[in-house]
Amino acid sequence: MTKAGKNLIGAFYQPAAVIADVAALRTLPERHYRAGLAEVVKHAAIADPRLFSFLENNAARVRRREAGVMERVVAVNCRIKARVVEADEREAGVRETLNFGHTLGHAVEMMAGYSSSLYHGEAVAIGMAAAARLSVSAGKCGAPDAERLVVLLERFGLPVAMRKPPRHGRAPVGARPRQKDAKGDAEIRPHGQDRQCDHGPGGGPLWVARGSGGARGAGGGRALASPGMPPPSR
Repeated sequence: MTKAGKNLIGAFYQPAAVIADVAALRTLPERHYRAGLAEVVKHAAIADPRLFSFLENNAARVRRREAGVMERVVAVNCRIKARVVEADEREAGVRETLNFGHTLGHAVEMMAGYSSSLYHGEAVAIGMAAAARLSVSAGKCGAPDAERLVVLLERFGLPVAMRKPPRHGRAPVGARPRQKDAKGDAEIRPHGQDRQCDHGPGGGPLWVARGSGGARGAGGGRALASPGMPPPSR
């Protein structure tokens, strides 16, 4: 990432293996660690209700970076990402669910000048919360489901709204930040057209949908509020 932008050069090259040493997480500054948790919440919201409930029930242990908890979190997240990429390597369908929160997230990240004033994970957290709220306004997600998402992000110390645009605002009027996919327009639009919650083939809500149709959930239609999801623990 540079001040000129991010993801400017890309390649499709799949690894032979993924090795993760959870002890390395303890070397991260607190804010960097929290920013990374935004992608963890994203994966849980789009693909794994059980992981979402686990994060709700173990938020404090995740914040403390307990090894046993993080071994599970990292392993499940790797499996989710691998499953999605294997099914749709070049982002022609289900892989678009990985863009949840990135429509607005990329926009505010650009407005911040790709600087340390707003990390990528913080921007994605704001984007996910906004998408959930817009989905509620559109009548496509229940308010309690959106609230669960916002509350979990807040428990991880992530922002879920902005009082004003980032300090280093550089986005020209009419700017249209792009997603990673060539055809996926990341323009910020009225909630009726933006990527947000829609209904999957089983009738359960999906957190991500393309404006021109409906993206399948990464878990085959299972999402944060999908049928059969265990209720939140209080």
